[in-house]
Amino acid sequence: MFTSFRYIIVVGIFFFTIFSMCKAQAIAEFSITTPGDSCKSRTLRLDASISTGEIVNYSWGFKNIDLGIDMGSGWGKVTTRNLLNPGLYEVTLKLLLANGSTVEKSKQVRVYELPIVDFEAIPNEGCRPQSIQFIDKSSAEDGTISKWEWNYSDGTSAVFNIATNPSHDYNASGKYTPSLIVTNSFGCTNSLAKPDYINIYDKITPTFIVSNNMSCSNSLTATFENTSPLDGPFLYVWDFGDGTKDTTSERMVKYFYSKQGVYVVRLTAVNKTGNCSSYSQTSGNRDVIIGKPSASFTIQSPICQNQTLTLSGGGDTTGISTTGRWIFGDNNTKNDGKSVSHKFSIIGTHTIKFVAFNSYSGCYSDTVYRIVEVLPVPTANFDVNNPFGCSVPHMVSFKNTSVDASLFKWNFGDGTPVQETTSGNDTMRTYTIYSNGISIRLVATNLAGCSNEKVFNYIQIQKPSIKFTADPKFGCKPLPVFFDATANSIDPVIGYVYDYGDGLIDTLKSATRLHSYRYAGTYLARVGIITSQGCVVYAETQTITVDDICNGNGNGNGGGGGSGGGIDGGWAKDCSSKYSFTFHDTLSGTEILYWIFDGKTVLTNQNPINYTFPNNLGYKKFLVTSVYIDTLLNDTLDNKMYITVVDEKAHFIPSVF
Repeated sequence: MFTSFRYIIVVGIFFFTIFSMCKAQAIAEFSITTPGDSCKSRTLRLDASISTGEIVNYSWGFKNIDLGIDMGSGWGKVTTRNLLNPGLYEVTLKLLLANGSTVEKSKQVRVYELPIVDFEAIPNEGCRPQSIQFIDKSSAEDGTISKWEWNYSDGTSAVFNIATNPSHDYNASGKYTPSLIVTNSFGCTNSLAKPDYINIYDKITPTFIVSNNMSCSNSLTATFENTSPLDGPFLYVWDFGDGTKDTTSERMVKYFYSKQGVYVVRLTAVNKTGNCSSYSQTSGNRDVIIGKPSASFTIQSPICQNQTLTLSGGGDTTGISTTGRWIFGDNNTKNDGKSVSHKFSIIGTHTIKFVAFNSYSGCYSDTVYRIVEVLPVPTANFDVNNPFGCSVPHMVSFKNTSVDASLFKWNFGDGTPVQETTSGNDTMRTYTIYSNGISIRLVATNLAGCSNEKVFNYIQIQKPSIKFTADPKFGCKPLPVFFDATANSIDPVIGYVYDYGDGLIDTLKSATRLHSYRYAGTYLARVGIITSQGCVVYAETQTITVDDICNGNGNGNGGGGGSGGGIDGGWAKDCSSKYSFTFHDTLSGTEILYWIFDGKTVLTNQNPINYTFPNNLGYKKFLVTSVYIDTLLNDTLDNKMYITVVDEKAHFIPSVF
């Protein structure tokens, strides 16, 4: 038990000693604050208030680690220090304690470099509108560049977060001061502005006056006056058109031309970079024109009468002439131009004169003469027999009536080779295809090689066609139907064929026909045409339906429109005699034999006839038949019609109020 007590005392002393040592231990600690950024220079506020222990004194030490030099010291619990240059620094806090010992703490502080800003503009001048390419040449120094702010000095700007070489268009003239602000990843910012770095000009078109610029001699001193603005960023380059150039800012310029010719003078305004060039040049009466033109032309001879001859005065080796004048001896016609055409209508030998001249300087060449012989041409002609056909094969004959020709070339327009013959005999051609228009061409040539041609438009071979209407298409017998035909044929129609479908066929010259169907049945009617060449064509058939019995109104049995009927039934005038009728067979060319009234035969040829049906007190339909002889057909026929009698009476229930 004693041993255990001793153990407890020893352990207690140990922990008490440790506790006392911890209470007496001092800790050096401090905070660093920066009122501002940490770029290029940095002001430090150092505060050791968070240090612990029985502190007697606070001292500070400063060192530039990059340079390896001490930078002095400081005292106090709170102190400040200015770090004026970028780099890595070490700050050390040393505490003097009451027991005479010291403790210390060191921390590193960095002052960041500002980014270096630089850029280039390509080009940095030009005429509006001018596109400028900006090239960034900046470097971050510390960290990386995170932001570029471009100001183009024309009221516009652009911000980029990645490396960019922007392009910008300047649309107004003037001097511009672009700038660039660069920020690195530590927030350090630097900028650069380039005063009047961009120069944008108004492009000008130079103007000048030319005087004393034309002469018919072989040399000339011309005078030019530069009327462009001579004060400004432009130089002026004269190109005198003969390979000579001169750069001068003189207003008046003279130049001697030693050779004849036409010279186009150009004046160009350029700035010092040459990217702003614009020019004007002479033309027409502003060109320098020196000397007398030359004239020459060739001619084809002999030529044929009424042949168009094209002439070109292309022999001016001086290049001075702009036009020419031609005089033709056949009729003294005058034509102006370097190239002209003339048709010689008079047979014989004629003189052609040509003079070349410059329409601006008025300088003429000598007159050039040429002789042309004009030969007669034959007469090509032919007559066409039977040019229109209605069927194939179709034969056409041609009578050759040409005069003074020895060679004949026929083109029959059907794709076959040209037929060439020295005979002026008549010819024939058989065409095997239908066509709406075939052109025939005959070229007649005489022994001198002069030709003439005759064209005939057109040979037409068309299959005829026909269509017709039949009205009405259904009804009761006898049914009159009106046929109206429309023919389409280039060959004259000489007749119409009417096939009524009832065994009767008529051939007439009329395009219309009225036919009466006397028998009930269904008939296929058609109409055809006959042309003068014997072509026969039929239209599509149409169906005619004829009923045996009429319904009292001309309709066939079963109703539904239509026409026809030979019996007319007159109704009674009042209800008391509603079963009494007057019947009249209206057909012409007939003789009545007898009547049958609903099965009752009345042997009489009366027409009209009165008949009263029995009163059956209700709805009743009666069949009326007239039997007659058709004097045209010499046949006994009948007409049938239903008559309906309907009882009429009032039937109502009075309203009781």
